[in-house]
Formats: sequence, C-alpha cells, structure tokens
Amino acid sequence: MKVSQTMIARIQSRRLTVSASNAALINRAIRKHGAPPSIAAIPAGGLHLQDINPNAGAMIRQIGCTRRVFLLQPHLTAAEMEGLAYRIATLTKNDGINSILIATDETDDVATGALPAMILARDGISGMDVGFPPAPGHTYFVAGGYDPIELYKTGDYRNKEAVAYLLRSMRSLTTAIAGNSQNTKIPVICMPHGAVLDGGFAFCRAAYVIATGESTFQIRNGSRGLTLDPVGLSHTLPRLGREFDQISRNYPVGMILGLTGYEADAFDMVETGLATNFVERPSGLSILEHALSEIPPWKDQALIKKPLRYYGDPEPTLDHNAQFRNVAVADSVHCFASYRANGSSIWTADVYGPDGDVSLDPDGLPQSDGVSSDLVDIAAAFSSIFEQKSLKDILEGVKEVANRTTNDPEEQEGIDLAADFSRRMHAQSPLALAVTHRLLQIGANKNETFESCIAREERVQAKLLAGEDFAKWAAYTSTANEVVDGAFRQWKHKSIADVSKAELDDILED
Repeated sequence: MKVSQTMIARIQSRRLTVSASNAALINRAIRKHGAPPSIAAIPAGGLHLQDINPNAGAMIRQIGCTRRVFLLQPHLTAAEMEGLAYRIATLTKNDGINSILIATDETDDVATGALPAMILARDGISGMDVGFPPAPGHTYFVAGGYDPIELYKTGDYRNKEAVAYLLRSMRSLTTAIAGNSQNTKIPVICMPHGAVLDGGFAFCRAAYVIATGESTFQIRNGSRGLTLDPVGLSHTLPRLGREFDQISRNYPVGMILGLTGYEADAFDMVETGLATNFVERPSGLSILEHALSEIPPWKDQALIKKPLRYYGDPEPTLDHNAQFRNVAVADSVHCFASYRANGSSIWTADVYGPDGDVSLDPDGLPQSDGVSSDLVDIAAAFSSIFEQKSLKDILEGVKEVANRTTNDPEEQEGIDLAADFSRRMHAQSPLALAVTHRLLQIGANKNETFESCIAREERVQAKLLAGEDFAKWAAYTSTANEVVDGAFRQWKHKSIADVSKAELDDILED
C-alpha cells in the first residue's frame, strides 16, 4: 500500500502531539507532586519509540488495567533508574490498576521503533518471544544495572556526587519494585527472559519473578574490582531457600553465588527462591498480558458490599474485601507458569478429584515436573568448604579438592568443578572478594534487615568505585580488542593474604 504525503503528515503531527502531551503531564507532575525531573527519562504511553524518545532505556505502556514496563537497554543511566523508581513507586499505590508487568523478550528492539505487546500486533512479526533459544554464543541480556565502562569513560567514577546519585537511584529502584507492607497495593511481576547480572537483580525484587528457559543470574562485579551493588543481595543470598522452605536453605548456595561468579540457571533460581515461578516457553506471555489487562483494578476487586452506615457514623477503616485483593493476579501468574518455587505444579492430584476418578485418564500428563537444581547439588557437596568462616580457608578447601586425582568419573566432575571455582575466585580482585565475603557474613546476622544491608552495600560500593582496582580494570577493558571475563589480573593485591584487616575494616566502616 502506498502511503500518501497527507498520511505521513498526520502521523508526524500525531507524534508531536503525543510528545507535547507527555511533556505537559511530566511538568505538571513535577510542579504539583514534587516528582523528580528524571521521570522524563522514562517515556510512558506511546505506541512507538519514535513517539517520544528513540534512545529510551525503558518505557511504560498502559495495557488495560495493567502497566507494562519494557526494558529496552540492559544498562540504565542514573536518571533512568531514578525516573523508573518514581513511576513504579507511584503506580504501586494506584488502586485504579491491578498490576505492573516487567517483561522482556528477544524482539524488544530499539531499532525497530515499535514495542511488541501482543495486544498491539506488529506488521511482519508473527508474535513475541516464540520460545526458540538464541543463536550459538548469543545471550539475551535483560539487565545489568549501570554500565561500569561508561561510568569510567565519562570520568563520573571519580565524581563522588555522580557516584552517590547513581547508587542512590539504583537503591530507590530496588525498594520501589520490592514495595512495602504499609503503602504497596499493586503487585509487580517480572519475567526476565535472559541474563540478569549484578545490579540488574533489582528487577528480581518483584512480588512474582517468572523464570524462563533462558533466565540466568550471575554476579560478575568481583572480576571488575567491585562488590555487591545496592540491591540487597547481602541480605538475600544468606537466606536463600527460607521463604518457600526449600531444601536449598540448608546449604551455602548464596555464598557460592556471591564468591564464585557461578551462573544460576532458571531451575537454580526457582529452587533457591530467586524466582517464584518457572515457565517453559515465554510465548505464553501474551496470555498473561491479556489476562492481566482484563482483571478489574485493585479498588474493584471486591465481593463483599460495604456494611450499612447510619447517619453520623464514622467511615469504616477496615477493608472488608482485603482478602480478595490481588488474588486474581496471583492466580493468573500461577496458572500461566508451570512450576512454583514452593514445589507445587499445575498438574497435581487435585486436578483429577479426591477419589482419583478413572474416567479422567492422567496418562501423558506429568505427575511431577522433576525440577532439580545443579546449584543446590553443588552446594550440598561443597557445604563443608563454603561454610568456613575464613575466606582463606574457603580458597584453600576448594584448591585442595581441585588438586585431587581419581579414576572415578563422578568424583572427577567434582574435581573439575572445584578447579573452575578456584580459577574464578583467583581471577577476581582479592580486595573485592574479601569485601563481598564480609558483606555476606554481616548480612547473615539475624538482626540485619534488608534496609541496613542495602545501605551498607551502597556505602561500600561507592568506595570501591573510587578505588584503584576498578580504575585499572576499566582502563584495560575499555581498550582491549577482545574482552575475556576474568582475563585482567593486575590487581592492587596479589592474593587474599595481602589484604589487611585494617584496610577491610576501613572500607566497611560506617
């Protein structure tokens, strides 16, 4: 079909109108509600990226009674994190919607100029997240927090105010997504279809985290001369498995993730509680998106009428429908996913009735999903090593296993794994590794809270960003023709033994 000049002019006019309208709304929010100017960094409401900002790192769109957040870039700027944090924090208090859905897939592409919501079909594209694996050597990169190389190239890593703003914005985004029991009404749902690294874990603070076959989580900051970003991992990692009473609670899975750079896959995430649900194919996201769009808003999720109130009686403060709020959203998530972190599945005996009616033939339907986690198995095998209080003892214990010889193939697997752990830990900055180990030890204390841990992470990471190791790594990485993870070894300290207690205490000092 030939597009006339008149039609082109109308489209361009519409885009200008949308942009002007959004700008006016943003300016009004800044004046009336004290919103930060950075909310302009996160466009909202457009059908196409060109409508507002072609370089946006994230975008929010209304789809029925839900709000869909598109992560268009794996790294966000400080302003984008602050702006997104404000928008999400505001939306979670909005009783006129039912949920916030943060989801990514392989077709979220800035270059196309359009965003793949199934309700808004795209010409030439059959559908979103069809579930095929990525090409060899390619990984869908969902989120990694800020870009450390960009921070180095701009010189902002030397600017205390810029670093403080960056880490404060990340902390705000984390707490906005996590919500709180006092103010949060609307649940946040995240489906990270791909790799989540370090500070990108902020998005996994959602009420529901749906892992797909491509979902992974990994901490790489140690090999950059850095420690845990302010997303509360020093509080979460020592407590993995507890929320859903999983077997992983008995093993040091968090210490392994924090120290070795082990890449947790979707099953590892679900079996440790890093994710709440698992779905085999992300192509069903369209079903979830459509279901959420049609669920009534929070304020209308009610079955019990308000009690009669006679003239002069005070307005009742008790929400008689509290037990029904968000239930439909939870049911939609659980029905969409095939497995939950608490061990339950959509295929249970209840499906066939209490008496096991033979007319309902269960042949071909899975009675058990058979979900297992390599990370949990590894943590069980290496528990005596990673439960050591001293980092030096952990390193020596792993090295001792790595140096063993055997003719047993199964034992050889453990030896090879220990060798890989040893290589990974020795490739990291000794100072960063020691700081991370101490953060995890402190965070494991029963008196520590999420707020105290995330505040400590923010303070400590600011010091390491200004440190010698990060600057050396960033200078090397920004000029290297081919960057290999763990290739840089010119750290300030040659080994853990060279990191003094006084230096460590100074970094962790409040």
